[in-house]
Amino acid sequence: MIDQDITDADFIGLVRRYKPSSLVPLIAEVGAQYAHKGSWLEGEGFGLTPWALSDIARVSLVAGNEFRRDATRGDVIDCAKAYLATRDPELESGQPGAIEGFFLRLGHEQMPLQQSPEGEIVRSTAMFEQTPPRLSPKVIKPGWDVELLGCTLSQYVGIGFMVYAIAYQHRGRFSTRWFDLPGLEKITSEIPVDVMRRVLDQQFTGDREFFRSDRSNENNVSPFRRFTYNPLLGRPVVSGIGNELLVPVPGQVVRKISPQGIWYAGVCEWGKAFADDVGDLFQEYVGRLLSTIPDAQLHREIEYAKGQNRSVDWIVVWDNLVLLVEVKAARSTEHIRKGAPEAWGELAEKLGRAHVQISKTDEKIAERHSKFSHVPQNLPRIGLIVTMEPYPFIDAEMIRSMIGASPAVPTRGCSCNVLEWLVRLKDRSLGEYLLDFMNDPSKEGWELDADMPGIEVGPNPVFEDAWNSYKWSPRPEPGTGEP
Repeated sequence: MIDQDITDADFIGLVRRYKPSSLVPLIAEVGAQYAHKGSWLEGEGFGLTPWALSDIARVSLVAGNEFRRDATRGDVIDCAKAYLATRDPELESGQPGAIEGFFLRLGHEQMPLQQSPEGEIVRSTAMFEQTPPRLSPKVIKPGWDVELLGCTLSQYVGIGFMVYAIAYQHRGRFSTRWFDLPGLEKITSEIPVDVMRRVLDQQFTGDREFFRSDRSNENNVSPFRRFTYNPLLGRPVVSGIGNELLVPVPGQVVRKISPQGIWYAGVCEWGKAFADDVGDLFQEYVGRLLSTIPDAQLHREIEYAKGQNRSVDWIVVWDNLVLLVEVKAARSTEHIRKGAPEAWGELAEKLGRAHVQISKTDEKIAERHSKFSHVPQNLPRIGLIVTMEPYPFIDAEMIRSMIGASPAVPTRGCSCNVLEWLVRLKDRSLGEYLLDFMNDPSKEGWELDADMPGIEVGPNPVFEDAWNSYKWSPRPEPGTGEP
């Protein structure tokens, strides 16, 4: 069956052949072994991706039972192969938007679990604690973190980092008994053990009943099931199977303590008010990153007429280029993750308007509007849409056409994770890099970091400040992207 084109119901049936008490510990072992980005591309690890393992664990925890057979490591590999072989519900339908929807599903399934752990771990503090807001906050005021998370933000990130690191090194296992080990004194001296135990239980850990409360994995459900919310995002640590806690996919712990994970928790608690505060902080955070570019001038958005007539959020000027930066903290929806017909209108609402804002700013500069007199009019201009989470394939022409994006200036999308690396270019001006990249016709539709592998980068002072605030933290190896 695994070598055939199978349905999602077939995949669920295969996973359900095995006892969760036998299968989930093996998933955790394999998940820790192949947690490093790209390790799942060859050999035995081919197909043992964090997104496949996340869904195998989800199906087993939600729909499995103990009246089945014991699993082997080979069975986990077979389940991953089945996941890979599962046919896309629309790709071969020939319907309008089928191919575009497939790429939305593909990207949003994979990219969130391929982000740099370093960036995810430090970004929360860099953004929520060390970035001054521009507007008066509605919710994110002193004490918000303790109210929402049960501890300070630094403690919360430290607890998640500890779980991630230990699970990564101990075959996906974790035990609160290990809090007393000498090697954890660096953390336990800064975060009280009772706080760690309480927050781990209340924020990170789910038992079988928690996962079974998500009924989306039952048979005869939508073929888009795997693209819906996975409860491991909310509780990435599993209890009640054996004597130790299990971490099926270490990357899910990192997601939990990232701004994305905190966004979901905050919006669940406070709704739009929290989302508005995050939007303001994210815009200012992007400005902090851009301000570290050594050979450029940075300008804040310009109000060129009364009302809502404003430019892009940030304008970066080099001696050979003007970069128009529009910042969007909006999150992807389930429709977007599923590549559903409703996705295109939602993408147009979230990102299409950014293209419009870039085009309007370009027009004001070109017509020498008095409010833009400090921006050189004779330099080439390009646009950049910076998002808080990745929006994969958003620069592909077929996706742009679906959301009505036809910018007057060459424009690319860019997640903050990519921007954090771009501003670290060591021996080359970012302005020069962007200009060469955008003028290369062979790179039309490429992600901006496509050329980054192998390019040496320097330290990011924004990251340095965040790491230095973690009294419990080990130092990351410079330039590795790994904590």
